[in-house]
Amino acid sequence: MRGSTKLTVGLHRPDWGRLFARPAVRLSARCAGTFLAAFLLSSLSVAGSPLPMAACLAACVAFWPLGVLALAGSCMGYFLFWGLQAGLEQVGIALLVFAGTGLFRDTRLPVSGWFSPFLCAALTAAIGFVFLLDGGLSAGNIALYAVKILLAAVCPPLYRQALDERRRGAILALGLCLFTALATVAPPYGRLLAVAVTYLVAVSSARVGLLPTLLCALAMDLAAGTAGTLTAALCAGALLCRLFPRQSSVARAAMLTVASLSWQLFFGTVSVPYAACAVAGSAAGLFVPFRWFSDCPDTEHPAKGSAGAQLRRISRVFAMLHRELTGIEPVACHSEISDVYDFTAEQVCRCCVLYHTCWEQDARATYQDLCAAAGPIMERGTALREDFPASFVGRCRHMEGFLTAVNQELEANLYRRQMRNRLQESRRILSGQYLFLSRFLGKLADDQYRPPTAEPQFTPDFSASSACRPGSTVSGDRCASFRDQWNRYYVLLCDGMGTGREAAAESDRAVRTLTGLLESGVAPDTAMELLNGFYVLQQSSSFATVDLLQLDLESGEGTLYKWGAAPSYLRTGQEVKKIGTAAPPPGLDVAAGHNPQQLRLSLKDGETLILVSDGAFGEETEKRIAGFRGSTSRELAGYVVAGAAPDSEDDLTAAVLRLVPGSSA
Repeated sequence: MRGSTKLTVGLHRPDWGRLFARPAVRLSARCAGTFLAAFLLSSLSVAGSPLPMAACLAACVAFWPLGVLALAGSCMGYFLFWGLQAGLEQVGIALLVFAGTGLFRDTRLPVSGWFSPFLCAALTAAIGFVFLLDGGLSAGNIALYAVKILLAAVCPPLYRQALDERRRGAILALGLCLFTALATVAPPYGRLLAVAVTYLVAVSSARVGLLPTLLCALAMDLAAGTAGTLTAALCAGALLCRLFPRQSSVARAAMLTVASLSWQLFFGTVSVPYAACAVAGSAAGLFVPFRWFSDCPDTEHPAKGSAGAQLRRISRVFAMLHRELTGIEPVACHSEISDVYDFTAEQVCRCCVLYHTCWEQDARATYQDLCAAAGPIMERGTALREDFPASFVGRCRHMEGFLTAVNQELEANLYRRQMRNRLQESRRILSGQYLFLSRFLGKLADDQYRPPTAEPQFTPDFSASSACRPGSTVSGDRCASFRDQWNRYYVLLCDGMGTGREAAAESDRAVRTLTGLLESGVAPDTAMELLNGFYVLQQSSSFATVDLLQLDLESGEGTLYKWGAAPSYLRTGQEVKKIGTAAPPPGLDVAAGHNPQQLRLSLKDGETLILVSDGAFGEETEKRIAGFRGSTSRELAGYVVAGAAPDSEDDLTAAVLRLVPGSSA
């Protein structure tokens, strides 16, 4: 809307897509989903004993508000499903996991891959040992104790892969756990529905392996307490399908269903409702694309440095970009007529002596008259005098000017609509290309290894320190470092636009995208161009600045790529040199001149590179770096952040890198 005159013409239908795209609605949905997931997971058990799957959820989501809701849902579920005495062990684990996550949330530990599994497993082992001693050191209790520790270590990576990385295999496993919990909470109908879904998954995934079928069957056996009979039956049917791979989909579904039901009939564990649900699920599985389960192969994953691993990794990156583009809602056009009327009111009616009469005293009548004319105007694309009621035409003193302004704005809206349509078409085209690349590279994945590289001559000494803007609990800056199999070391510092959770989400996405591409062997400039093209097509006016260092650990030389980021510092002895200049960030356009700045540098002679975000940049920072007398990169990073302006309106991050002669191997 323009100016202070606002008019909403009620001609459009509810747009549920835009409603659920609102941050408040999405956050509410995530909060409700987190609470419900923790509540359902608390019902899962083995041998009549609750499992720590719900207690570990708080370590894998944002501390506030999702972590609080995960804690509340798990505690409520454990006490409701298992009572005070039986649920006390898992409630204690949930409380300590939540407290440990909150205690270390401002450090780099939560973003490391080992912290959450270690925290959950250690707390489960410590608290479980007390209850183990109380229950007796029998073989069954010790085995159950070991199973709980194993699940506590496995659940955090599973949750992160499902919630953050959106891997289909992890989503499938988590979905099965939740569905099994639902089947356990609401028998017998929930259990029969779970049987149908189990057979649906088994038929759908028959062409890609046994793992999805095995996960479903194990989940159902846990829910029903059938001692593995469903697992054995479905695996027998799936193996029979693998013996005859050239059969049609219908034949495979029939073989799997008949073989598994015959197995269960032989052991007397099948009933008529059960068989009916199995047949219905198998029939429904014929219509589910098996590619949904293509990320769940039953073969071993290749080694990290193999060509197959690289292809699969970059395939997942392209799949992520495809999902991001396809998830963008097109700009709705239902309010165009309101914009036209608002523009006309500002251009024509504002100067009229009857403005207050039409738009304030008789606002309701004006609104009804304009609504009556909106339909014919939008259908024809032009406004005529005959479209407006006689009451409106009779009292309007500038009718010709009103019509002229309406038609001018309609023409401008037509061009804008065409531009939006072309942009949406471009998004669809590029999204299809990303999907094609993802599938094509996934098919090409194999276990061919690259030639071994020489021994590195340097070991990186890297540290980072970060602080949130005063009054905020989430930093919009993200930093990452990693080493590839070709002895190249990378440091990434991304600063999301603004502060808070939206900035953090944008910088997280930039770091994940660039990290996946770089680990796959993509050149840094190519990876940043892909990120820039994605920002341009996204058209969301959000972006993240990028500091990217690629360093050769054999020579100690490398390249610093800067795109929209604050200048960095290179310290040699006591001398500090500012490198890089302010430039527009990625996402503005794809013109030839809009590229990252490339700076060649060397750290082989003891130089120290300091990357800072916008909030930590300034003259005081340069003075503190020059006057630093410490010995470690960790001390320097903390010193830079601690000396930044306390009233800064931006997040503060400093990343420090120096090279130590000698190999870390």
